Amino acid sequence: RCILLLGCEYALLRPEFKKLRKKALEKRKCITQIKNIFVSMGGSDDNNVTYDILEQLDSKKYNIVVVLGAYSLHNEMIKNYAIDKNIEVIIGANNMAELMLNADLAIGASGSTNWERLCLGLPSLIFTVAKNQRKFSKILDKHGLIRLLGDASDKNSVSAIRDNILSIDDLRE
Repeated sequence: RCILLLGCEYALLRPEFKKLRKKALEKRKCITQIKNIFVSMGGSDDNNVTYDILEQLDSKKYNIVVVLGAYSLHNEMIKNYAIDKNIEVIIGANNMAELMLNADLAIGASGSTNWERLCLGLPSLIFTVAKNQRKFSKILDKHGLIRLLGDASDKNSVSAIRDNILSIDDLRE
């Protein structure tokens, strides 16, 4: 006796994502090279994967925006790492849709943020951080909606970032 609300129009997204969707999709058509990278491993990032990701990125080549949760244990370390690099660190962002709109590529954790990135057409290199994310992340990868790099706890997955960014850039040329 229940009504099933299925499909993209029922995705549980904040209104700002719907508001920016058209603009984001138009912007994606014009991107020829990755310049702006958005990094977010979720609210806590207990294993400090953000740091491992940043070590793989050339902050001289890219504008990097890192979003950290307000209660992450590694906020000070990441802020210190970003000093004198082309890395902006934002703690507890309240404008995620805008930050994603300005990015050419996202690197981050799987989970509900996938739907936000997909809504804005943001190409994404994704890591699973929990067992319950694996099945759906593999499906999204199979359909070409994300590029699943593996589990965040696997250092080989994290070290694959550089090659994956280059291969995405090659696809755009």
